Amino acid sequence: MFYNFIPEVLWIGPLMVALILRPTVALVLTTLAVRALRPASGFPRGKIHYVAMSIYALLALLLLLGLFTQFAALAGIIVIGNLMAWGRRFPELSRESLLLYILLEAIFLCLLVTGAGPLALDSPL
Repeated sequence: MFYNFIPEVLWIGPLMVALILRPTVALVLTTLAVRALRPASGFPRGKIHYVAMSIYALLALLLLLGLFTQFAALAGIIVIGNLMAWGRRFPELSRESLLLYILLEAIFLCLLVTGAGPLALDSPL
């Protein structure tokens, strides 16, 4: 009598990781990398900006290629968690809202649990 459409849409799950989550997080991390090189007014650019930019860019590249995705997701959880914790000490690096960082943490956690998806260069742990 009732039609359950959930089993028919479950095939989207692996493609969602490969076509939506990984490229979206890679785009956000690329934006964070570019913004790390353009410091806010009043803050001098230092070594921390170059370190942050290289970490963001490396994570973005790994996620976009699907290479070491679960390790990159774990590193992303650590990096964004540290960014949220150290945001008051380095306000020039944490200019985005806390909601963006919480959403990135949730997506990284999803990538850590689900893996890279079908269109990746690595295999799941």
